Order: sequence, then structure tokens, then C-alpha cells
Amino acid sequence: MTVKESLNRLAYTIGKQNKPNQSDADAFNKIIWFINQSIEANPNKNVCFAKLYIWHLWHNIKNYQSLDVGQQKLHEILDLDIESLYSELMTELNNTELWSVTKKGLTEYEVLKNALETFDLETTKQNTNAMITLALKSYTK
Repeated sequence: MTVKESLNRLAYTIGKQNKPNQSDADAFNKIIWFINQSIEANPNKNVCFAKLYIWHLWHNIKNYQSLDVGQQKLHEILDLDIESLYSELMTELNNTELWSVTKKGLTEYEVLKNALETFDLETTKQNTNAMITLALKSYTK
């Protein structure tokens, strides 16, 4: 029985409020097997994600002195829309560029205006995606 068939079997039994039988038990066991396999396999298939998750969680635990708060803060980031993260990255890149220009003592308006327009959203996305792809190719075994 496949996982999909198992889910359909249990949905039927529950939907009709039937008493579970051996087929339902087998379906339930198949779903439990699938969940356990997924829990074991996913970190091994997504080593880069697992490393970043662990590293970020570790730093959150150190910062907040709480596993629960550390995990909550990490999941708040994972809940964010990818577009807003690209946008925040673009803003930070532009702020960093502006800071490097002002540190050099160049305070003329046109120079600052050009520094603010260094990174646009599409360029930020393309370059970030290229960095992610390179990292995945380099660090995934």
C-alpha cells in the first residue's frame, strides 16, 4: 500500500466513522513509517539547510538562553515570504554600500544618490540565487 493509498484508506474510515480494521492499522503503520523515513532522510538530503538551521538555532539559543525562544525566532524567519527577504537583503546591501562611500569621505549628493541605487531587487535575487546554487553544489555530498 502506498502512502497516498494509506491516507485515502484512513480518510474513508474516519469520514464514514467506521470501526478501524487491520487494513486501517496497516495504513496507519505505513504513514508512521513514511514520517520516520522523512525525518531521518531530509537532513541528509538537505545538508546545507540542516547546517544553517543548526548554526542559526545554536546562535539563537546562546542569544536568548532558551531553546523554545531560539526555535521560535528561527521559525519566524522561515515563515517570512522569500520576496521580503530579498528586499531586506537588497536594502542592507545598499546601506552597506552607502556606508562604505561615506567612510571614504565622499559626501557629495550625486555620489550618495548613485551609491543608494547600486543594488536593485532583480540583481539582488539573481546574485543571491547564484550564491545559493554554488553553495549547494559545493557543500552537498
